[in-house]
Amino acid sequence: KEMLETRNNEAAVAEAGLLAARANAQAARQDTGRADAESQGLEQQRNNLKLFSPVNGVVT
Repeated sequence: KEMLETRNNEAAVAEAGLLAARANAQAARQDTGRADAESQGLEQQRNNLKLFSPVNGVVT
């Protein structure tokens, strides 16, 4: 009986670890998505800041 309880406890601990790992993986995916969105936003800002001149060396 004691051995069964030990195995059940080990299984519960392993299951909790698996759930935590899955939650961490999901959080990492969300962080990656946020970083990608931020990168795209910064790229768009950079593109909006490009200066063009009708004549070389002259920026108005």
